[in-house]
Amino acid sequence: MCLFLASCKVDYSAIRVAPPNEPVAHLVAGLSRLNGAPVLILAINGKKPGALLGREVQIAAGRNTVKMKYWDGWVTSEVDFAHDFGAGAYYIFTQVSADAFQVFMCRAQKDLQERLKNVNPQPAPACDAVRRKQSAAL
Repeated sequence: MCLFLASCKVDYSAIRVAPPNEPVAHLVAGLSRLNGAPVLILAINGKKPGALLGREVQIAAGRNTVKMKYWDGWVTSEVDFAHDFGAGAYYIFTQVSADAFQVFMCRAQKDLQERLKNVNPQPAPACDAVRRKQSAAL
């Protein structure tokens, strides 16, 4: 498993699952806003896009079905979530601003890095982007 290989790094680059040249909506998997439990994207419109925790996923604008898995202690649940996603809009399962999207992605990456710190420490690039924006605003 990748988590136990010192040379293995988590890839946080955006992944596009929409057809080329079509408008996209931006989605990120991470932590539940309600209780901090992990929320994973298992499939989008029936296709498994791979490991997405803390990554931006560019999905086709319009109606999409997202299969998600939630953890809450020892309990897990899977749900299918069908929603109309707006072109150019940002979602963390609800629509948010671009800044809130970046902050949420940072939080998800920091959580993952915290769990990996003794095995495979590495940066959380979404947090670097948030810090750069805050520094520029000063």
